[in-house]
Amino acid sequence: MKITVYTDGKAEELQKKVKPTITASSIRVLDQPVAAITEKPAAPVAAPVTPTPQDAEEADRIRVNQGELYRQKCKLANQLVDLAETGTQEQRKELVDLILFNKSIYNSNAIALQHFEKTGVLPREPEPEKPKLSEMDKVELLQRRGNVRANISKAKKLVERHQHNPSRVVIYQNKLASLQAELSEIEERLIQG
Repeated sequence: MKITVYTDGKAEELQKKVKPTITASSIRVLDQPVAAITEKPAAPVAAPVTPTPQDAEEADRIRVNQGELYRQKCKLANQLVDLAETGTQEQRKELVDLILFNKSIYNSNAIALQHFEKTGVLPREPEPEKPKLSEMDKVELLQRRGNVRANISKAKKLVERHQHNPSRVVIYQNKLASLQAELSEIEERLIQG
């Protein structure tokens, strides 16, 4: 299929009135089919990842939450319209802040769902780093020691409570051992410090 572009007298008159965007030198005959020019090369398709059941369930919960957020945003927007005439500026500001807060949650959920659709895995937030014991002062060490002692007590109770489930007992015993090691390290630091 060939496409030829012609200029006629009307086009030349129009070009005199308006700055020409097409010049005579840019008029040419196209030898290729139009489809060959406009088609973009296909992007390589990544192998689909099978989502874990936990991620799939969480994605479903996010989708339900998205609907609830959208409905709540609509209700708040309607309340804002009602308050435009009768409400105070403070009431309107509170509603606007709430709408913006919902919007930020909605947008972050949408990004997570897009990531899930592409990769089959929900994005994970990195776990915050615990401060190193060597960088803590005496007050922080004392506070940490109290927290660790409380966590040791909880872990002991969990071990006792789950004696019938060996897999859970192993998990809680490992947690208990790591907490006891941390407690001994904290006490050594307190003695040195």
